[in-house]
Amino acid sequence: SGVSDVFNTGGVDNSFASLISSSLDLGATGESGAISITAGSLDLNDGGQIVSSTSGQGNAGSIIVKVNDDVSLSNSSFITSTVNTGAIGDGGNIDIKANSLTLSEGSQIQAGVFGTVDNIPGGEGNAGNVNLDIDDNFIASGFNSEGFSSGVFTIISPGAIGDGGDLDVSADSILLTDSALFNAESLGEGNAGQLTVKANSLSLDNNANINASTTFGQGGIINLQIAEDIILKNNSTISARAFEEANGGNLDIDARFIVAFPNEIEGNGSDIIANAEQGNGGKITISAESLLGIEERDATPNNQINDIDVRSESGLDGTISIFTPDVNPIQRETELPNNIVEPQQTTAQACAASRQTTAQNSLVIKGKGGVPLTPQSPLNSHNISINSEYTTPTSTIPQPLETSQGKIQPARGIKVTEDGGIVLTAYRTNNAGDRLAEGSLNCS
Repeated sequence: SGVSDVFNTGGVDNSFASLISSSLDLGATGESGAISITAGSLDLNDGGQIVSSTSGQGNAGSIIVKVNDDVSLSNSSFITSTVNTGAIGDGGNIDIKANSLTLSEGSQIQAGVFGTVDNIPGGEGNAGNVNLDIDDNFIASGFNSEGFSSGVFTIISPGAIGDGGDLDVSADSILLTDSALFNAESLGEGNAGQLTVKANSLSLDNNANINASTTFGQGGIINLQIAEDIILKNNSTISARAFEEANGGNLDIDARFIVAFPNEIEGNGSDIIANAEQGNGGKITISAESLLGIEERDATPNNQINDIDVRSESGLDGTISIFTPDVNPIQRETELPNNIVEPQQTTAQACAASRQTTAQNSLVIKGKGGVPLTPQSPLNSHNISINSEYTTPTSTIPQPLETSQGKIQPARGIKVTEDGGIVLTAYRTNNAGDRLAEGSLNCS
């Protein structure tokens, strides 16, 4: 905790932070040692630091923190592994395992390579990786009096040569707010590292950012694997942007919902972008049940709306692929009834109803009547076309029916008399009542 001020006789202000440090000094050759901390909890505040660095020719050591409960950095406190200006070597990795992690008031976790200062050439080497394994909540918020935001960084500074390290964050829930950020960035000569976030929920609010931008080569890669929802509010951005001649990066998002709220403050809106200046735009791939409040369109300055954009100012535009299911995400599974109806109950009711109906009304159809044959049915002797003339087999007058009243001849025709009477005939008749000749025998 704390920073002490010591004045020499010349009145020069020399500030010394409370720190745990392992460093390779300027002009030295070798490697700085690792720092390993195991504790119940860890607090760095008011400028407290844990530092592994190289200013000579050699690599910086790694930093390993294993804490059962909470890690808290507040008021400009740092955990850093750096390749300093003028050094040649790689930065060390930073690995933190804890139950929860809180960064506030400009506090940072950083692995980087520093650039040119006062004609001293920038560092040459690759930045270390940062791995954060948090069981519960990770919260980063705010900035300090000098304008430095709280967050986690792997960075290649302007004038430095090397590739940025990978940034890997895993937690149950992640909240970035009040300008806090995850940043895997290269502003020197080298590629940005890959930024991976795994969580159940991810929220960005009030100018918060997840960024993997570059000015050199290919843009960074952002991979967000969120089991539940991604929430974007108030000018928050997820960006794999490229500057100068670099190409835009790749941005892969897998979540249940992506929800972007209308802005409550002045600004650009909350955007998901992989833009480029002189190079080509990047690639954005989103898999989600639904996107709410954000859509594909140009992310123009101060438009106050939420956009997904892969445009390039002078190169080729990138591609956007959004995969959503065909089902309605609001409609949940249909609950099936627990009480199973026995088939006997249904059929018993139907049969009872049928008996009651039959007692009152009935409709009986026997034979095909006037129903024509279907195209699939075989031909029979009752429907034969010979030389385009329709014939029917010869039919004889049916035999009379024996009844208690004597023999009754079935009627086969009908005719109307001049006085309007109806006469049933034993022979067939046409519509005018004239007798029809019997057809010829068929060939069978």
